[in-house]
Amino acid sequence: SPSPSTTENLFNDIRKNLPSQIHFKVLSVQDITLGTDTAEADGQLKGTKTPTTEHLIFKLEGGHSAMIRASGTEPKVKYYIETQASTMKDAQETAALVKRATVESVLR
Repeated sequence: SPSPSTTENLFNDIRKNLPSQIHFKVLSVQDITLGTDTAEADGQLKGTKTPTTEHLIFKLEGGHSAMIRASGTEPKVKYYIETQASTMKDAQETAALVKRATVESVLR
């Protein structure tokens, strides 16, 4: 994104409209910026909180995940996809589906 305020607005919008699906059902959301984790009974992240950077991790059904974070060195938002599959082909196909859904439903 072009400016820190644009990035902050994007992440605040995502937080207000958390998706229930990113191709797969969203099981939990870790907000590394705010230190929250919807999978924890107390709602608190059990890891390192980094309030100086925007960073969300969506844990998905099937052991997959989508991570979205602001770049620390460039004016852009980055996303990473992790998948689990029995073959490389299946992993690549699943990653492509989750990537598309991340762009369409989260980064809109």
